Amino acid sequence: MNEELIKETQKLVTFESYPGKEKEVSDYVEILMKKLGFRDVFRDEYGSVFGFIGPKKDTTSILFDSHTDVMPVRGNWIHPPFGGQISDGKLYGRGSTDMKGSLCSSIFAATDAQKNNSLKKQYVVSASVLEEEIEGIALGKVMDRVKPENVVICEPSKLKIKLGHKGRVEFLLNVNGKTFHSAFPNKGVNTIHLAGKAISALENMKFTNSHEMGEGVLTPTGVVTNSNTSMAPSETVIRFDRRTVPGDTDELVEKEIMDIVNKIDPNAFSLKIEKSKTITYTGEEIICKKTFQPWTLDKNHKLTKSLIEAVKKNNIEIEMGYWGFCTNGVESMGNRQVNTIGFGPGNEELAHTTNEYVELEHLNKAYEVYKDLILIEDNN
Repeated sequence: MNEELIKETQKLVTFESYPGKEKEVSDYVEILMKKLGFRDVFRDEYGSVFGFIGPKKDTTSILFDSHTDVMPVRGNWIHPPFGGQISDGKLYGRGSTDMKGSLCSSIFAATDAQKNNSLKKQYVVSASVLEEEIEGIALGKVMDRVKPENVVICEPSKLKIKLGHKGRVEFLLNVNGKTFHSAFPNKGVNTIHLAGKAISALENMKFTNSHEMGEGVLTPTGVVTNSNTSMAPSETVIRFDRRTVPGDTDELVEKEIMDIVNKIDPNAFSLKIEKSKTITYTGEEIICKKTFQPWTLDKNHKLTKSLIEAVKKNNIEIEMGYWGFCTNGVESMGNRQVNTIGFGPGNEELAHTTNEYVELEHLNKAYEVYKDLILIEDNN
């Protein structure tokens, strides 16, 4: 067991690095990378930290990506959520599995890969920001600098190989009607009633495309009205989360929704993709259209075969599949078509949960796999 790896993972978990509040953990990661012998360590304008090993090249053979931001703490924890405590072979804390453990495993893998080997290619480990709010935006900024040929997304995967995942689009369905005094409901058009009909009609909609990663999904996640006391709303807005598969486009999924709601009322509904504004801890403002592409890597791809070899070398059973959630791969593979694959320690189903933890054995095995992947790629 790599005790230094465990100790540094514990330390990273102690930082309350919510989105936009990652400065302290980023400062620590930068110091750690320099201490462990990364050739160069940089921080970009969004605040992501990334370090280089191997000789200086125009392109990077593999970029290992993790994020440092974590989700808010909810519920009653058996161990302090930012304590990094270890019990029964598990390291507890917010961000332990999602995904500071992965970050530490990749940092130590990179530094140890170069200790007794003369690397021929350049490799990068990134600690990107804001993934929990806007997937891929920060990674894209890092990619502009390091120009990777391959990307490994180190999100938790139970040490299974992930070949992609669904995309997502956040839609706002606007319902417009005519306001009226609530004592006279026959004098107007209640948009709450129309919204309810729309939600019911869309509940079991059939999607045009399907994929082995699963079917598309449409989930209402919020409802807002402009109502007031004794006054029915003239506008209701429903937020939908639409999970997409390869072949889906923004135009197609919009048409699927509008074809259904227009049968309820052809004039009441309009649909748009939501935009968000985020401020990084460095003060940069990011405006993001909330559409994120699905992606998949062929199981016979060279990168897949190299990762399989590294996994086998560490006596881990080969299992391949797809994540159920979105990752920064929406940018690397979804938007840029840069070869991308996933592998990480921890159980993805524990992400964002109360009593989140990562197994110490997983941290060590991921470290060994990442290190071997670098050495395999360097000899290809």
